[in-house]
Amino acid sequence: MAKKTMTARQQFWLTHIQAAMKSGEQLQGYAKRHGLSVAGLYNAKSVLKRAGVLKDPSSELVANAF
Repeated sequence: MAKKTMTARQQFWLTHIQAAMKSGEQLQGYAKRHGLSVAGLYNAKSVLKRAGVLKDPSSELVANAF
């Protein structure tokens, strides 16, 4: 089965989730500081977890998920 490619929207949220994780800041604070929807950021994190891009429970990136 061929690997799926991420959409521009998924990449946008993934970039922000990575930055938030790298900073050690909670997602809510990160979203507010960057003018992002808190719900949108949490939703994207959930979607990316289900897609296998982020691992549970630490949300570390999975290599070659897409």
